[in-house]
Amino acid sequence: MNTDQQTQYRRDCNADTAAALRDLRTIRGLTVEQAADLMGITPARLASIERGNLPHNIHNLARLVEALQARLAIIPTTDPTQPHCQLIETNE
Repeated sequence: MNTDQQTQYRRDCNADTAAALRDLRTIRGLTVEQAADLMGITPARLASIERGNLPHNIHNLARLVEALQARLAIIPTTDPTQPHCQLIETNE
């Protein structure tokens, strides 16, 4: 994978993850303010994350996913019709 492909893969993964975070938050019936409070971040930061500006630190991303009671799965794929990252709901 060349540098341009790696950059595009990261963008796609960020977009997929951001959409999944937003979808899961709404499925949980949480407002941006409520979810941000659970995550320990500001509503503005959560809104930014939901637009694809994800944390650069995997531990911070994991904390966000955990606050939504989910798991993050990063799925390597070259199929452009498949999401690169998925959030999987948990009952924990």
